[in-house]
Amino acid sequence: MVPLAHPQKAWLGLALLLQSFSAATPVSLAESPSTVEPSATSTPKPVIKYRAFGDSYAVGLGAGTDFAYGEGDGCYRSNGSYPNQLNLILNDAPIAEENFHACSGATTDDVAKQAEYLDETVELATITVGGNDVGFSDVVLNCVYKPFGLLSSDCDKTIDDADSKIENEFGDGLRKAFTAFTERPRHPNLQVFVTGYAHFFNAETPECKGESWNFYDVGEPNLDTGAEKLTPELRQKLNDYGLNINAKIEEIVNEFSAKPDVGTWRFVSYDNSFETHRFCEGRYDEPADKDSDHPETWFQQRLTVECIFEYEVAMLDESRSSPKYCIKILHPTFMGQTAITEAVRKAYLAGNEESA
Repeated sequence: MVPLAHPQKAWLGLALLLQSFSAATPVSLAESPSTVEPSATSTPKPVIKYRAFGDSYAVGLGAGTDFAYGEGDGCYRSNGSYPNQLNLILNDAPIAEENFHACSGATTDDVAKQAEYLDETVELATITVGGNDVGFSDVVLNCVYKPFGLLSSDCDKTIDDADSKIENEFGDGLRKAFTAFTERPRHPNLQVFVTGYAHFFNAETPECKGESWNFYDVGEPNLDTGAEKLTPELRQKLNDYGLNINAKIEEIVNEFSAKPDVGTWRFVSYDNSFETHRFCEGRYDEPADKDSDHPETWFQQRLTVECIFEYEVAMLDESRSSPKYCIKILHPTFMGQTAITEAVRKAYLAGNEESA
């Protein structure tokens, strides 16, 4: 667990978080047996009005138990998410439905619509968005898993297309989304923190060099299955793709940071927190067995045979979405979400010190 600046608040937050994992419905302070009744002379801690917006990295896809209030909406907001962990630290309570508007699959257009939930009462907002605009799922499928074998698209072309989107289209999408927030009524001390993403692989180790995560790669050297080997070169290409996304997000956030009368905007990078916790670090055989994750790897894996079937069905029936256990691949685990929480918390505290 990443150390926190306020031990008493951290212990209470952790206790509530562990308790909330026992059920899909968030636990209220009134129901918590660990809650200490305040004395008659104590001063209640002010509540920080916080709202969370964004995509599947913000909902904590697969990182915990989904909240009951989102059941059936396909968003998969979980109590392991960084918005929930952050709210537990700041407000000693799980994040309420009215404050948690991130949704899996959200693009910049979708996040622009989420902005309607920002109002003048909100002091703190977080946004995570971008991966779905620049081909995240295509890169993962065509360069790592290739679930359709030889029918999968070419990896190099997929990355080139994604990089082209980042360079030529992505910035405008981010500007549109962020502008939607700046046009809303706002608190005079509003702080907005936009997070990036973390890259997936250690590209410098010999581990994974001869490995393929393609399910059609049966290990026959003379059989062409279209499998990609996770060479250091491919891993570096995939890492660079993620870093390019971050660089563009930071660039646009800095534009908004320089604007007057829009609140305080900051980019939050947590990529360095994932050092030694990526794939191919050398401590495990890759990939993990089905339905299991390596505890020191802060990304979830892996694509199963069942998922290949689900993806193929979804290609034929656009109204059908893939189940959560398929789409959670390469999303942060609970510990990965904890690292994001700590990065945002530090940025928020630093912002408060600057404005004091």
